[in-house]
Amino acid sequence: MEGEEARGGINVATDKENSTSTMIADSRDHVAKGSNYLDVMVLEVHGQFLHCQLNMRGIQDPIFISFVSGANNGIKRKKLWSGLRKFKVVLGSKPWVVLGDFNVMLFPHDRYGGSSRRNVDMSEFYTCVEDVELFDLHYTGIHFTWNQKPNEEGGIRRKLDRVLANTEFTPMFHDANVHFLPCGLSDHSPAVLTFKGGTRKKIWGFKFDNFLVEHPLFLQIVKNEWSKQVEGSFMFRMTSHLKALKTPLRKLRNSYDTIQVAVDNDPSNEDLSFELGHLRLAYQKACWDEECAVKQRAKVKWLNEGDSNTKFFHGVIKEGRHVNYIQLVCTSHGNYVYEEDVPMVFVEYFKGFLGLRDDLVDLNMPDDLFSRKLSLSDVNHTIHPISNEEIRSAMFSIGNNKAPGSDGYFARFFKASWDIIGRDVEVAIHNFFYRGNLAK
Repeated sequence: MEGEEARGGINVATDKENSTSTMIADSRDHVAKGSNYLDVMVLEVHGQFLHCQLNMRGIQDPIFISFVSGANNGIKRKKLWSGLRKFKVVLGSKPWVVLGDFNVMLFPHDRYGGSSRRNVDMSEFYTCVEDVELFDLHYTGIHFTWNQKPNEEGGIRRKLDRVLANTEFTPMFHDANVHFLPCGLSDHSPAVLTFKGGTRKKIWGFKFDNFLVEHPLFLQIVKNEWSKQVEGSFMFRMTSHLKALKTPLRKLRNSYDTIQVAVDNDPSNEDLSFELGHLRLAYQKACWDEECAVKQRAKVKWLNEGDSNTKFFHGVIKEGRHVNYIQLVCTSHGNYVYEEDVPMVFVEYFKGFLGLRDDLVDLNMPDDLFSRKLSLSDVNHTIHPISNEEIRSAMFSIGNNKAPGSDGYFARFFKASWDIIGRDVEVAIHNFFYRGNLAK
C-alpha cells in the first residue's frame, strides 16, 4: 500500500491441494498473489485502505476484501470510515472481509494500561462497523495486537488490528478462522485468515412449525397416526409415532404454498380462499412468536417491540453460530482433529469415564459427618410416585418457543394434541421412572 500513512501490507497464499486460502496482514508493503487458484483485482487504492476483488477457482461468486491501514489522527481516519461506507453501498449483499490496522480500538476491553473510557475515535469506529454491518471473525492467538513501550510491567497494550466480515461471508466460508501471531520485533501482530472454498454441507433436520396447530387437518393427522398399532415398550411406541408423524407434518407445512398456487389458479374458489386466509393469520402469528424467540436468543434488548428487523436478527444469530463453531480440537495425545471428526473426539472422551462399572469403596464415614439431614417424611416425598397431573403441569409450563427436543417437536405440539397423545406421554414417563429405560 502506498500513500499517506501507509504502513500495513498483505500476503495472500493458496494451497491448491486443500483448496485453502490464507491471507497474512503484516508490516510489509506489498500484495502477493497466489497461483492460478486465486486472482486478485485491485478496485480502489487509498492511503488508508485498499479494496480488492478475489476470484477463487471452484467458487462462482467473487469475494471482496478491504485491507486497512488507519491513520494516526482521528480527523484523517474519517476518510477511512467514509471509504468503507461507500464501498458497502457499492457491494450491497456480497461477501466482504475488512482486515488490517485500524489504529483505534473498538471496545473498552481492547486495552491494557491507560484510560479505559470510550472516546470519540472509538465511537466513530463503532458507528462505522454498525453502518457497514461487519463483525469480528472468530479468532485465536494474541488479543492485544499492538504494544507501545514494552517494559517489565508489559507497557501499553491495545487491540488495533482486526479481521471483520459481513453476514454474507460466513455462510460461504463457515470454517473461516483468524489467528493472531506474536508480534516478534514488530509492534503489531500479524493476522492470518484461513478459509476453504465451498459451503458447509447442511443437514436439514425436522423442526415442528408451531403455526401448524391452527391448521384444520392438524388434529386429524395426529389422530390417524396415533390410532396405528406399534409393538414395543411404552416409550418406544410414543417415539415411533412421533417419528412417523414427521412426514405428514412436513407435507402439511408445504400445503400452505400449495394452497397459494391453487388460489392463484382458481381465484373464485371461496373454500380455498377461506382456508388460505385462515392459514395466513396463523402463519403471521407464528412469525411473531418466532421473532420474539429470536429476540431472546440474540439478546437484543435495545430494539423497539414490533420492529422485526429480520436481516439484523439473522445476522446476529449467524455471527453467534460462527463464533461458537468448533473447527478443531486437540486430543489428549496432542493430535489435532478437524471438522466432521470433532464430535467423535467428545464422544470417545466421555466414554472413557462415563457409564463404567467399578467396585465401590467403603469410605467409613462417621455418623456425625453431616450435621443437617432430611427428615424421613422429606426423603419419602422425594421418591413418591409422580402423578399424571404433575406430568401435565410440567408439560404445559414449558414456553411454546422454548428450544425443541432432539426430535424437533416444540412443547406447543404436545399442548395442542394433548387430548390425543397425553395418555401415552404420561404412561411413557411413568415407565421411564419405574424401569429407567429411555429410547434412543
